[in-house]
Amino acid sequence: MSDETRILEVQIKDEFHFKFSHGGASRFFIELSENRRFMGTRCPQCGHVWCPPRIICSRCLSSTEWVEVRDEGEVLCAVPIHMSLGLDLSHLGSPQVCALIKLDGSDTCFKAIVAPKLGETVQKGSRVRAVFKGTVQTIADFSFELI
Repeated sequence: MSDETRILEVQIKDEFHFKFSHGGASRFFIELSENRRFMGTRCPQCGHVWCPPRIICSRCLSSTEWVEVRDEGEVLCAVPIHMSLGLDLSHLGSPQVCALIKLDGSDTCFKAIVAPKLGETVQKGSRVRAVFKGTVQTIADFSFELI
């Protein structure tokens, strides 16, 4: 084997199409779209808060209730993006980071895009805040910035 570094290129298509009602979880998407706020669900039995929401607590099988969670949180893990995700994210500039974010007031996390400014580094433990672009219709219409 030569001293040259081998580069392995992997193409991954990460695409979601929603055609149907989200059922009991629809409020999450409606609140995000219309009011730019994150909603989760809280289990009145065990107190666990889910965001994204779950209608039934998977820990104790109780019905959950809606609660607002903050638009700020913590990065649990982060991966720089060096390829197109098939979404128009040009308004975010470059680089972009795919991260698992746990919002304040929630016990769970979700995948989102962090758009750091030049010279900023996104890493585990970084604090972030949601930033919205116009009307929120897709995952590409909001991202997070470092705070």
